[in-house]
Amino acid sequence: MNFVLLGTLLATTLLIPGLAMVVGGIKHRSQRFNPTSAGVTATLLFVSVAAVFAPSIFSQSYAMYKCDHCRMYNSSDHSEGMECNSCRSDVLGVPAKNSMYKEHVMPLVYCSCVLLPIAYVIGLIYSLMTHRALVHDAFTTEVGEVGHGKAQWNRVKSALILLVSVVLMSLCADVVTYNIEPLLGGGISVNFIGVTLLALVPDIPEIVIGIQFALQNNISLSIEVGSCIAVQVCMLQIPVIVFVDLIYVGHNSSALVLTYCAMVAMYFFAPNSPGIKC
Repeated sequence: MNFVLLGTLLATTLLIPGLAMVVGGIKHRSQRFNPTSAGVTATLLFVSVAAVFAPSIFSQSYAMYKCDHCRMYNSSDHSEGMECNSCRSDVLGVPAKNSMYKEHVMPLVYCSCVLLPIAYVIGLIYSLMTHRALVHDAFTTEVGEVGHGKAQWNRVKSALILLVSVVLMSLCADVVTYNIEPLLGGGISVNFIGVTLLALVPDIPEIVIGIQFALQNNISLSIEVGSCIAVQVCMLQIPVIVFVDLIYVGHNSSALVLTYCAMVAMYFFAPNSPGIKC
């Protein structure tokens, strides 16, 4: 699950916008996108990164440390101490005394999972209702684009087609999941399959739609297709996974989902440490 989420985030934030820019640039000499709408999406991504960061940073800052291969040494001032080759933080601690994990880390995880969907709803209200003229209409007027034409489908027909499409794509993803044994038997890493195959198959509709909008010289909507999916993964899918995990699996692996996503975010936003000495 961790690597599937990672692959989805990489596909929606890098692959879809990149393909849209390349394909659109081949057909159209100049392309313009809506910076205000992109700014709203970037703000939601920043909020989601902050919410995902919080449990990991808290647990890593106040967790117990376990050190291996330790030996005594004497310093120049004749004081004794311990020198260890590797140290790591232990969020759970001693199984019988993991009060920090139960009383502090997990409530912070659940609080983040509650706040993320609320932030997503607030972002939708801001961009689609209260500040629609500022986010979308001003850009449409500036570039001279025409508005939406007459609706060809009613809401019921559109909802049914969308629902059937979602079910069919979910079945495709399920079929792929249950037919990867030959690949695993060929020596391909399950992590690589999760990042690529299992993550890209459900994103095929978004990839196709993004390329189609780019061919129509609507690069703004192509970029929003990918970035909005990334926002939905961070603000809706991750909280759902955590709460489903709490109900059906148990609470021990819930922190791992958010911790791994925080590690993914740290990979892009934090510098690499040359080494740790303890």
